[in-house]
Amino acid sequence: MGQWTTVISGRFYREKVQEMKICSKCNKELPATLEFFYGDIRLSGGLANPCKQCKKDYERTEHGRNMNRKRWIKYKYHVSSSLYNKLFTQQGGCCGVCSKHQSTLSRRLDVDHDHKTGKVRGLLCNYCNKIIERHINTPEHFKDPVIRKNMEIYLG
Repeated sequence: MGQWTTVISGRFYREKVQEMKICSKCNKELPATLEFFYGDIRLSGGLANPCKQCKKDYERTEHGRNMNRKRWIKYKYHVSSSLYNKLFTQQGGCCGVCSKHQSTLSRRLDVDHDHKTGKVRGLLCNYCNKIIERHINTPEHFKDPVIRKNMEIYLG
């Protein structure tokens, strides 16, 4: 692992040669340190295969963002992408309460779940997802009778 180096006093000292690692994406040879690679305890070397720059570049792509979202939904709600797509199709791509289509919203539909049981109820727009907890606690809070009725139907 090391290389012998002679020092002026005539003694030999072992000098540590920095280990190098080749990035699996860009094929650059970089020092095998946490400065250039993310840590990954699942691998024998303890470092991820792509370098930090390649990982960041990938996560900026549309595919990378979608993969991170799919992993998060799977981790948080135990919902696979096929189940999410099934719910999306069943709801016609619309919020389960206000029926706004996802294409008219600034972000994707959120996965709604019961906080006590963890059971997934459906997909909601961000606004409805935030107000649903208030509705459960104080349904009279909503003055609009249509929204209140839709909320009650949605919650069953």
